[in-house]
Amino acid sequence: GIPFAERGARTDEAMRVLRNLWETEESSFAGRWTRYSHMASVPKASPNRPAGSSGQGTIPLLVGGNSAAAIRRAARLGDGWHPLNLSLRALEEGIAAYQAECAAAGRPVGRVIAGFSYDRPDAPEPRRLVAELPTGVNEVMLSWEAATVEEQVGHWRGWPTR
Repeated sequence: GIPFAERGARTDEAMRVLRNLWETEESSFAGRWTRYSHMASVPKASPNRPAGSSGQGTIPLLVGGNSAAAIRRAARLGDGWHPLNLSLRALEEGIAAYQAECAAAGRPVGRVIAGFSYDRPDAPEPRRLVAELPTGVNEVMLSWEAATVEEQVGHWRGWPTR
């Protein structure tokens, strides 16, 4: 397997590889683990999408995770941050850290898509989540176990709206 200590550096390089392939017509890359030259990759992002580092339209990369390293990676290399199952207070603190890391990297703040699993006993109560969702969250992604479509629909019917 891959040494655990290399995981972050390998992820960073993989994100750079994806950007390189998506944002150039003919790509070359020489990293620690990945090397190629004169490679083409399709499909490309629409030129109407927001520009990446090359000025070309890019396909958004969201970085998931709650650690300081994940937040730094989202700010330096990603187009957004996807925290999972944080308390509302920890989410608010994470958003502040993400915004600060984006500023330090000289990059705009990307989308924040907060995920909550309602199979966990510590998930925020639905009305509280709707009422107290921190500023800076662009989308919320909810999940729970459901054996049938009817069971899934039942979960949604219990949700408040803003």
